[in-house]
Amino acid sequence: MIWVAAWYLQDLAQVAFSGISLVPDIFLLVVFFRLASKSAITPGLAWIAFAGGLAWDLRWTAIPGLTAVLYVAALVGFGWLWLRIPDSGRTGQLFMIMAAGAHFLTGLVRTFTWGFGGETILAMFLIQQLLAVTFTGVLTLFLTTRMGEGDVRR
Repeated sequence: MIWVAAWYLQDLAQVAFSGISLVPDIFLLVVFFRLASKSAITPGLAWIAFAGGLAWDLRWTAIPGLTAVLYVAALVGFGWLWLRIPDSGRTGQLFMIMAAGAHFLTGLVRTFTWGFGGETILAMFLIQQLLAVTFTGVLTLFLTTRMGEGDVRR
């Protein structure tokens, strides 16, 4: 249910801020949070990322499959790095840096496919990234709270 809620929140934000800003990939950040909190990447998680990206493509973009592939690639890259780090090194700060970095890269690729049409798209991209860092900070707080409670596998 969290997947549908995250995708729907991202969709509502896109409707609300259409023409003002690109919205952060809330769905993707929640997928990262799930991977980090369970410390495992599963085929089911990859399929969820693909389905969420494909639904986003069919709803908003002109290139079906681009966001789906980007979400899965970002998940695999994030998971590969996260799971190679020793348990003692998996901190909230590291999660925030990695999630924000992966979000930046996926946003950059999608922005390049639309074309940098001037200052407007650049401003919208920067606002998207600032909002993503803010949302990632909230997820980081949740993750560190769960780490402190021993709910996260280490």
